[in-house]
Amino acid sequence: MSSTYHRIYSVVDQIPPGQVTTYGQVGHVVGCPARQVGYAMAALESDSSVPWHRVINRRGLISARRDGLPDERQRRLLQAEGIVFSVSGVIDLACYSWRGPDWLFLAAEGMNPLPEIC
Repeated sequence: MSSTYHRIYSVVDQIPPGQVTTYGQVGHVVGCPARQVGYAMAALESDSSVPWHRVINRRGLISARRDGLPDERQRRLLQAEGIVFSVSGVIDLACYSWRGPDWLFLAAEGMNPLPEIC
């Protein structure tokens, strides 16, 4: 596993149940593009303990899989944590967005804090 993927997974591990973040926000903290975060999430084994389902796109939507369809498993996992979707499938980021890792984690890992607006 690359060191960047390891850093991505360590950040995603910090996201608590009932909250989500975006690929771009994880990328900002780690120092990589959002697309690389997406590749890292796609590389996870199906039985991974990393809470990959808590990472969504910047519009508040579940990103499409390789076949072009949204991931229904991801939706079910998020709903089980209390996250509500609009009729059009959008998650209200103002309500469910994670504020980022705590400062001790950031300092220990040498990572960036989330900006106020991503």
